[in-house]
Amino acid sequence: LAQAGEKAKGAALASDAFFPMPDTVEEAARAGVTAIIQPGGSIRDQDSIDAANRYGIAWSSPACAISGTEAEEKRRRACERARAASLCAMRRERRRRSEMEPGRSKEGWTQ
Repeated sequence: LAQAGEKAKGAALASDAFFPMPDTVEEAARAGVTAIIQPGGSIRDQDSIDAANRYGIAWSSPACAISGTEAEEKRRRACERARAASLCAMRRERRRRSEMEPGRSKEGWTQ
């Protein structure tokens, strides 16, 4: 994020490792990241998902697609709820930003 500087604003952050603590999400939010994609699998994933929701960051994790056993099905449903909450938070943040930016309409940039 430090190397990206201003380029991090509006960017997606991808990682090949899970985020066991929400501090990475908080740092990403400070840098202006709007989406996080990571493999999941931490027993504390929900802490990071909750942080993403607080900051309006969309969250995606392939681990959310796993299903089969009853426990896996419960986790899949929980992930779907987290993903839906993240998407709603991201849409709210986009709407808030568009209302603050001059020259911007609901459809995008005006001519």
